[in-house]
Amino acid sequence: MTINELSMLEPMIHLRLAAGYEGLHRRVTSAAILEGGERPQELIQGVQAGDLAVTSLYFAKERPALIGEVLRLLVERDAAGLAVKTTYFKDLPQELKDFADDNQFPVFFFDEIRMMDLLYCTYNALNARRETRYYETKIRQMFPQEVPESALLQSMEEINPVFQRNYYCAYLTPAAAVPSLLRGDALLPVRQMPAHLRGCSLLRYESGLLLLASFPDGAAPADQDASLREILAFCHLQGGNFYCGLGTLHHSLAELDVALTEAFCANELARREGRSLMHYQGMGIYQILLPQLRSKSFLAYVRSTRETLMAYDEKYHANLLETLRVYIACNGKLAQTAERMFLHVNTIRYRLEKAKELLHMDDFYIQAYIFIKADQFLHPEEGPGL
Repeated sequence: MTINELSMLEPMIHLRLAAGYEGLHRRVTSAAILEGGERPQELIQGVQAGDLAVTSLYFAKERPALIGEVLRLLVERDAAGLAVKTTYFKDLPQELKDFADDNQFPVFFFDEIRMMDLLYCTYNALNARRETRYYETKIRQMFPQEVPESALLQSMEEINPVFQRNYYCAYLTPAAAVPSLLRGDALLPVRQMPAHLRGCSLLRYESGLLLLASFPDGAAPADQDASLREILAFCHLQGGNFYCGLGTLHHSLAELDVALTEAFCANELARREGRSLMHYQGMGIYQILLPQLRSKSFLAYVRSTRETLMAYDEKYHANLLETLRVYIACNGKLAQTAERMFLHVNTIRYRLEKAKELLHMDDFYIQAYIFIKADQFLHPEEGPGL
C-alpha cells in the first residue's frame, strides 16, 4: 500500500501534507511511534524501512534541533514518511521541508485524531490488504493459472518495499572475473541507493546479477542504457565486464514474468554472440524463439524434427538438413540456394519437397525458418549453412 492510498482512508484524510509531495508513491509496510528516548538514534531504533513514523515531537519540545536530526535519520533508514501530531509544533522550518521535498519524503501534520487512531488505522489497512492478497493467492492456486499480480507484488515488496509500477529488468553474467561478485551480499540494500534510484534493486541470481529497476509515474527513464550505466556505476560495476540482457519498459506487475523472461533471453543471446549489451527489442526472430526454447514441448518439436531429417540423411545421403539451412540463409530463393550448394535447382526443389513430406509442414517456409533458427541456436557449432 502506498502513502497516497493510505491517506485516502478514514481517519487518514484528516492529515495535512506539509512536505514531500513527490514521495506519495512510497510503500508503507508498517507503522512505528517515535516518543521514547532522548537521542536521535534511540528515538528511531525501532523504525524499519517502509515504516510510517508517528510522533508528537514531544522529545523536541525543549530541543527543536532534534527534529532535523531525526528527519535525516528517517530518510537514511528509508522510512515511508512522518506523521506529526500538532500538540507541540504546528509546522516545520522551511529548510526541513525543503530537505523532505528533495528526498521525496512525505511529512504530514494532524490535530483532529489521536495518534493511536492513526496507528490503528494503518495497521488495519495493511492487514486487510495482506489478508486480501493471501486469500486471493490461495484461491488462484486452485486453478492452473499464471502467478497472480498480488503474489508478484508481495514478492517484490519483500525485495524492495518501494518498488514502483514502471520498471525494466536486466540480467548480467560475468564476461570476466568481477571481484564484487565474490562478496557475500545477496542484495544491495535499497537505503544505500540515491533517492531517485530507491525503486531499484540489484541482487544475485544463479550465476549473475539481476537488476530490477523501477520508477514512479513521470520518472521512467527515456534512455534505458543511460539508466543502466548509472545504476552499475553506483554499484561500482563496469558494464564491459558483463554480458548484459536488457528488457523493455513495463507498466504493470502482471507483466513481471514477461519482463524477467526478456532480460534472461537477451542475456542468453548476448553470451552466445559475445556482446556486452543485448536489447531484447534488437533480438529479431529470437524475441519469439528464445522464450519458446524454454518450453519442453517446443524443444521436443525441434529435437524430433532434427532427428527425422538426420535419420533420412543417414539412410539416403540426401543432405536435407544442410539444404534447409542454406535455403533459409538464402531467404527461400531456390536459384541462390542451388548456386550456393553447386546443385541443379531441380535437385533443391526435390529435397525441399521431400523435407515437406517428412515433416508434414503446411506453411513450409515459415515452419522451416522457425525450426532452422531454433536448431542453429541449439547447435551453433554447425554454422548457418554453406
